[in-house]
Amino acid sequence: MNRLFLALVVLLSASAMTADAPAEARYYKKRVNHRQVKQHKRIGQGVKSGELTGKEAKRLAKQQTALARKERQMRLSGNGLNKGEAARLEQAQDQLSRNIYRQKNDGQDRN
Repeated sequence: MNRLFLALVVLLSASAMTADAPAEARYYKKRVNHRQVKQHKRIGQGVKSGELTGKEAKRLAKQQTALARKERQMRLSGNGLNKGEAARLEQAQDQLSRNIYRQKNDGQDRN
């Protein structure tokens, strides 16, 4: 009886751990992808308003593409994103966000 109970507890806890991992991965994926879309829109808005030149926008879009490629490689290398990988991606997104802000507010003449 104890062996059966122990086996059942081990099986249930293992299934609970595997069920949590995909939920976390979905959360990170959703958060990372949401930021990418938001930053892409900021770049587009900067071009429309004249805050960004075409050259600046192209450089920022290239950085955004490199970040998306890095994310894709991280996802393919294992079972989705873990917390450490998501943290590294968020740091890279923070840096890109600062780059967008600096370029939009650098006071260059857009004419």
